[in-house]
Amino acid sequence: MKAVVYVLLLFFAVVTAQDGGSEAPSAKAPAAVKLMSTMPACGTQCFEAARKASPSTKNISSTLCQVPVRDQSNPNVRCAIIGAVIGVLAFLLRIVSRAVGDGTFTTNSGLDDIVMGIALVFGISISGLSVHLTDCGLGRDIWTLPFDHITEVLRVFYYTEILYIIALPLIKISLTLTYLRIFPQQTLRIVAFVVIGSTICYTIGLGVATVVQCSPISYSWTRWDGEHEGTCNHLNAQGYCAASLNILLDLLVVAMPMPILWQMNMNLRKKIMIIAMFAVRDPDRDSSGIPCQHI
Repeated sequence: MKAVVYVLLLFFAVVTAQDGGSEAPSAKAPAAVKLMSTMPACGTQCFEAARKASPSTKNISSTLCQVPVRDQSNPNVRCAIIGAVIGVLAFLLRIVSRAVGDGTFTTNSGLDDIVMGIALVFGISISGLSVHLTDCGLGRDIWTLPFDHITEVLRVFYYTEILYIIALPLIKISLTLTYLRIFPQQTLRIVAFVVIGSTICYTIGLGVATVVQCSPISYSWTRWDGEHEGTCNHLNAQGYCAASLNILLDLLVVAMPMPILWQMNMNLRKKIMIIAMFAVRDPDRDSSGIPCQHI
């Protein structure tokens, strides 16, 4: 009972600090801290449980205790815009190099260019949604956001996941199709078709698992408030499994032409330069492990 009284007193102190007149918050914060220091352990635990259960309470307590507000929205916007610009420029350079490579200035695009163009469309869409996510509050502490913004962030992020799952395999397929156009060796062509088939199966499997990760689907962006009922897959396990398979496919795509390149009739320096060029052509390899950092 005493713990409940202390919690009520602390809540009253918080409300008073918010509704107070001219007194500065810095003058009220020590009073609240002093009150918390006199609370018994059970009262502190009770208050902490209530604080964690409500973003609003967390926002009040953080403001009262003058916790610095974290805002990383600007880097998110910059990365989204810069990534989209680099992607467009790289694709244009790819098309222009094909058009003027033989000196005829004619379009010589193949299926690999078409697939890469589709991947670029998905990539630009992801960048656009990233800017919208930032406008809704991505990059800021969740307890500082209005409730409808939290739901919107999670909803848009859900659709961004699906676009991401489609875009990365398309890049791998495009690079593999490029190998098929460059290298006539039968062994490489067989491996390339196996990799393309495996990538398609991976995309379908992961795409379905992501779409139905929660039941009902809307529970993916409404479960945070504790007011909706539903179930979800083990998202951490799903994320690690997807990232592992994606990295494995990336390594296969990179390794495919290496034996042929190493057997080319040229000096060691040129071999290393060409191998290095092919090794960095997979733009989604480095991003495959990024989701693992946020699981």
